[in-house]
Amino acid sequence: MARKKSREYNTIIKMLMVRDGITQEKLANLLGLSLIATNKKLNGKSSWVIDECIMLTKIFNVTLDDIFLSMRLSNGNKKNVI
Repeated sequence: MARKKSREYNTIIKMLMVRDGITQEKLANLLGLSLIATNKKLNGKSSWVIDECIMLTKIFNVTLDDIFLSMRLSNGNKKNVI
């Protein structure tokens, strides 16, 4: 279950990257991470830490809820956050 949720919010982050024209390399630089570390996080092989999550909200001008919590409504239907 945790793996599935990881894929869901990483998909949202990837969609935000496309929306804003941000490459993995640029995101890595903005987050102060290596390209390899960023790739691992985006592909669910490594977890995001809270400081990185906060930076993501600033980079994409969204809330933490938009990325990590608003993926489903209370009735289980998916919500479009972008």
